Parts: sequence; C-alpha cells; structure tokens
Amino acid sequence: MMKDVFKCYSDLKSNRPRSFTIDYNMRNNMFLIFTPHGGGIEPGTTEICKWFNRKGLSFYSFTGIGRNCKELHITSTHFDEPILLHHLAKHNIAISFHGMTDNMKNMFNADIFLGGLNTILCDNIKNTLQTNKYSVVSSKEFPESILVAKDKNNVTNKCISGKGLQIELSETIRKSFFEGDYKYKIGRMYTTTKLDNFCTIIKDTLDNISQ
Repeated sequence: MMKDVFKCYSDLKSNRPRSFTIDYNMRNNMFLIFTPHGGGIEPGTTEICKWFNRKGLSFYSFTGIGRNCKELHITSTHFDEPILLHHLAKHNIAISFHGMTDNMKNMFNADIFLGGLNTILCDNIKNTLQTNKYSVVSSKEFPESILVAKDKNNVTNKCISGKGLQIELSETIRKSFFEGDYKYKIGRMYTTTKLDNFCTIIKDTLDNISQ
C-alpha cells in the first residue's frame, strides 16, 4: 500500500484545503455509515454510503475532489477529522466502507473483506452475503492482514459501543456498481442494480439487528 502523505486531518487541511469536501447527513443514532476515503480517494465508497442515507441511516463522507486524490488518504487509525468524531460519539454502531485493490482480492480470493471489533455484526453480514453468493472473507481467516481493523484507534471503532465494522471492497465489485468508469465522478453518476442488491442485503441485516 502507498504510504500516507499526510499524518492526520490537520496536516492534510493545512496543505490541501481545497482538495476535499466533508459531506454528511445524520438520520438516527443507531448506525452511522461512513467513508473516510470517499470521492476519488477510494472511488465508489461515497455513493454506497449515500445509498444507506436515502434509506434512513446516518451518513458521512470525507470526499476527495480534483486530481491526485490518492494523496488524500489518511489511514483509519490516524483519521481524526472533528465532524466525524463528533457524530461517531452519538451513534451506537459505525460501519465504514473502503476500497481495496484487486491484488488484495486475489490474495484473499474474495471481493469483500470484513474487519472491525464488532465480530457479531461481522459474522452476521458475512453469512448473509455468502448466502447470496458473494465472495467474502474476514479477519477470522486472515488475522494478520492490515485490513483487520482491530485497533481501538481505528476510526471505525470510535462509535459509542467501541465496536465498528469495516467493509473493504475490491476494484472489481466497485466497478460493477456503476454504469460508467467508476474511477471518475461522471462515471459514478448512474448506479447498477448490483449496487442496490448489495446494499439491500446489508440494510436488511441491520434492520434485523435493530428490531
């Protein structure tokens, strides 16, 4: 993985203040669906989070804009943007969406990698996705992976419960969610039924947990 250019949010803001927007809409206090690497940083993650917001869940996206968005990546254990931290402290469970490379997909032989300290939610979503024919692995199979998100300082785990879920999606699966080239904003204007199907499976699982 590429080494981060910026060590924290204030460092990034001081050097690239016009390279991002912070987008959010709070809808409830149970689930916060977010991405710290939205827009052009890890393409497709913002659109996924917005899907859940339209279905009534809280949403946040740190959204990279313009060129060289990859340089805006701050690793999750160092991501300390104040608005996100403020809202995480008001939500019981956080779920973050990220993009992993297809090299990682080949390493895990899966399009989806689940991590985070919320092992119960992780197991539930993993089982449901696998039942629906998605290729999924988790930190149980690969406990030494850099994607396990077990650190309490991982922003995903900074919700009220201290136990969040991190969802990593391959380039292949993110590409399938959009009609155009998902690497470009214009290509992400229109989504496919594959995005709806994937998000609906996760939303249904969350609904069952919250009842």
